[in-house]
Amino acid sequence: MLVTLAVLLVAGSGPDASTEKPRRAYDFTFEDINPASTTHGERLELSKFYTDRGLVLQFVASWCKPCRDELPELQELHAEGDTPILLVAADEYGYTEGILLVAERSGLTAPLLFVPKERTAELERYYDHEILPSTYLIDRQGAIVQVHEGAWSKERLLAAVENALD
Repeated sequence: MLVTLAVLLVAGSGPDASTEKPRRAYDFTFEDINPASTTHGERLELSKFYTDRGLVLQFVASWCKPCRDELPELQELHAEGDTPILLVAADEYGYTEGILLVAERSGLTAPLLFVPKERTAELERYYDHEILPSTYLIDRQGAIVQVHEGAWSKERLLAAVENALD
């Protein structure tokens, strides 16, 4: 099942990141469904978001409590303007109502892309994770440099962004 954007490899939990070549982020285009976003209603392409500084790509879902808990902190980072953030809702079973309610309650103004049910398997092939939220840090060249499954604090996310994207 595809789960929803944050990245940190824990020592000993997988291959040695220092010897493994980062994989390229799969490029996709979906509609921004967040009415509070400046790009609402536009079809946004992933590769257009990481070329300046890199990107925090996070997969989220309305039914995911850790996702709901983390959104206000992600919104703070987005509002500060230094951390590019793109959220993707791919586990909503074809309905937008739940994730839109969560976005509104958290005051989210970051882009929120909605993946139609018939395209979730496509993303699962490239963004494989078991836990939501799942965050991928993507550098300026489009390489996935860190992946983190589960919520993390604003401070830990900022530290990961500073290490991976600058």
